Amino acid sequence: MECPHCGAPLAGSYLGRRDRKAVCPVCAGSLAPDRPAEPEPEPEPERTRWSFGHSQEDDPSGPAFVCLPEGQKVNPLTAGPLLEQYAGLSRIDARRRAARNMGLLAEGLGLDRARDLVAALRELGVEAFALSAARVPGEMVEVPIERIDGAEDDALHIQMNARGEIRAVAWSQVVAGLCTRKRFPEREQVAVTVDRPVRRAAGLGIRWTTMESETRYMTQPVRPRPQVTLVLSGRPGQAHIVTFGEDDVRYAYLGARILPTQQRNLGLLLRDIAAHCPHGFFPQGYRAASGGAFDRVPAVVGTLEYGRYVQWAVCCAAASNLFHTDGA
Repeated sequence: MECPHCGAPLAGSYLGRRDRKAVCPVCAGSLAPDRPAEPEPEPEPERTRWSFGHSQEDDPSGPAFVCLPEGQKVNPLTAGPLLEQYAGLSRIDARRRAARNMGLLAEGLGLDRARDLVAALRELGVEAFALSAARVPGEMVEVPIERIDGAEDDALHIQMNARGEIRAVAWSQVVAGLCTRKRFPEREQVAVTVDRPVRRAAGLGIRWTTMESETRYMTQPVRPRPQVTLVLSGRPGQAHIVTFGEDDVRYAYLGARILPTQQRNLGLLLRDIAAHCPHGFFPQGYRAASGGAFDRVPAVVGTLEYGRYVQWAVCCAAASNLFHTDGA
């Protein structure tokens, strides 16, 4: 369970306390059982496209993003009031955003207001940066693919459809990579056969025990599989988003390096992609997966957090001028 105010995970001991008022250890919000239900969370926006104009000039009146550098953490208790003040969020939404920001603290603010928020955060010892939306691709398009065909020296080869059409993507177009997994895994029903003793009687005190098999059904969590997201630079003002999992790769390109499991082979693919793209932005979760530590991959809850994580990676890549511009 999570705190309804800031999203911090809670142990079961915080639930059901009626002898005294339970509070969240992170944000001090009330966890009393008789507390009225919190309002429904904001609807998840469509994440296939972002509609911001593209220009190389920062417009003080235009929208801007406020992002955290990789590894920077924030305290919901101290950062939440700032998000209330500068981003216009409610108290609950501000603390939830601070707790589960995925690197993106605020979006849609005016550039001057975003810089004021950054200055206020720095007074709390939190490093952040404001980035004008004019420097970020105004359109992000998800590109459906069949599978990754291989990471060759010349390019990343992608099979686009079931007809076998292969497209070679130049390594200079790969600007960022992410690896994520679902925070709450799905559950599946499985059949389990168990043996149980059965006592039988035939009268006159004759009794014996036999073992009989029966089928029982139980639910168990499905192993959360990692999902890889690559951000590709397209036409000026446009970025392409490609996602795939461990089952969506043709590992034959590895040759003698191929390993027994798909997940370990996926780690080799991620390592090859990063090696071919020294210019790209690959955060810690991606690097951990490339080394085989998939348990350290960031867990996301729903498409809303996933969209923020992708937008954060795009902003970090744009801050390093990795996308094509109108003057290119």
